[in-house]
Amino acid sequence: MNRYIKSGVLLCTVCAVLLSACAPRGKSLTSSAEEATDLTYTDSHVTGTLCEGVLVDAELPDLSEVSSYPVISGRMKETDEKVIRQVMDYFFRNHKPEEIHEQKSPESEMVNYYIPGSGENWKKSFAIYQAADETGFYFSDDEAYPYPYITDDRALFPTPGTEIAPFVDSGIVDLPFMTREEAVKTVQKQLKQWGIPMIGKPLVYTLDGGNLYELLDNWNQNGYLQTDLSGVSRKMLDCYYMIFDTGYQGIPYTFFQRAVDGRYYDGARLELHFTEQGIIQMEYHWAEYEVEELEQQKSCLSIEEAFACLKRHFEQTVLTSEIDIPKIYFQYVPVSAEEAEGSYVFVPAWVFQPAGEVAGTYNYLDPVLINAITGEEI
Repeated sequence: MNRYIKSGVLLCTVCAVLLSACAPRGKSLTSSAEEATDLTYTDSHVTGTLCEGVLVDAELPDLSEVSSYPVISGRMKETDEKVIRQVMDYFFRNHKPEEIHEQKSPESEMVNYYIPGSGENWKKSFAIYQAADETGFYFSDDEAYPYPYITDDRALFPTPGTEIAPFVDSGIVDLPFMTREEAVKTVQKQLKQWGIPMIGKPLVYTLDGGNLYELLDNWNQNGYLQTDLSGVSRKMLDCYYMIFDTGYQGIPYTFFQRAVDGRYYDGARLELHFTEQGIIQMEYHWAEYEVEELEQQKSCLSIEEAFACLKRHFEQTVLTSEIDIPKIYFQYVPVSAEEAEGSYVFVPAWVFQPAGEVAGTYNYLDPVLINAITGEEI
């Protein structure tokens, strides 16, 4: 039987050791914000020195479609049965009903549908999550794409020594079977037909089959990971990996994992792998909420003011090496858990992703989250 594997399992976990030892830009700043940084802004990028030992070089999130910043109560939606049926029909479209097996997990409210393979392995699997605090689905066609988990995945850093980064960021844009632009439009059309909401533009990686085959072969030889490449062609490994956001009024729900009042919030996920055979892997998990606005907010902290808050964070932190800020997000972040399972209070937040050296390894560190309404660190 295939084990359910998150796409980040083979990447380094986020490390916090080092840190322990909105209105669009232009809102008037406090004197502390004006003195906070030595940063240079364009419409979409920021670079420079935040403070001693902290350098910034990151794209700015696009808030052009955001008109308000309410504090919200969100209760996790149960995925619509019609949506699940449509996606299952698509995924198992080349199989007869009698070929599809069902398995219910005794430990959780999860149901697996699968096509058996050799031994205990499954060729295809489709998991439906039905708990109040964990809804959505996940499917994977391991026969069509034997190893779909080679990704950057936004918040995680490639495992040192395994050289993933050159293979997911090789400079190749279009694949032979379809251009990247056509692939995105095809996927967006399919998601819309299924009634799955998206906001903004997806993050897309072009995974070239020749590069990926070489990587897997190298891993086989050095013993890092064993993948059966018999019958696997470079062409079948050509793939676009896409990450879409879901959210409220143009603000994405955070994909960062968090512990909230003793509950585990795993982060919203709508990610998929698209090959010549179509969508062969997809995770739609913790992604959609029934929303009630608790507090109206017409404006939020500017990015300059958020950086002033970030500067104060690092001035109170003992740094043992230089820190970089390579990624900045603007997201809805859960700050408290409500009585009902799967229910949280979300606030809009500036999310800064630091990176630095820990024990000789350069890696991402725990994100720093700044409440975009109050300026407090979350």
